Amino acid sequence: MLVAWRAVLSLADDVDDLIVMSKIGKVFTLPSIITTHIQRFPDLPEKLYLGWRNDISSAFRAIQFNTSFGQFSTRLSDSLLTSISFCAHELDRRMPEKDVAREELKTIRESAWAL
Repeated sequence: MLVAWRAVLSLADDVDDLIVMSKIGKVFTLPSIITTHIQRFPDLPEKLYLGWRNDISSAFRAIQFNTSFGQFSTRLSDSLLTSISFCAHELDRRMPEKDVAREELKTIRESAWAL
């Protein structure tokens, strides 16, 4: 299971298992974050945009780190992933992430390290 999660999260094979698990934990927080943001918009019907939460909750509860990733991924139906994609699309449209130029990011990073 951890090998597959490393691939999904684009982590190198030598990344410590505990670090991989901490990143998997962040994946588990995404449904809550999505829910919070969708609920900010009263014109988005919760039943329509958040109806997938029970299915993802069931899939997450079934995760065991000593089983294969396939046993988890089969719980993620196409309709579930499509519903999450609708949320992502709507949130991207309403709350686009701002791009930061590499040079600006470098300047910010240098300023932070100077503190």
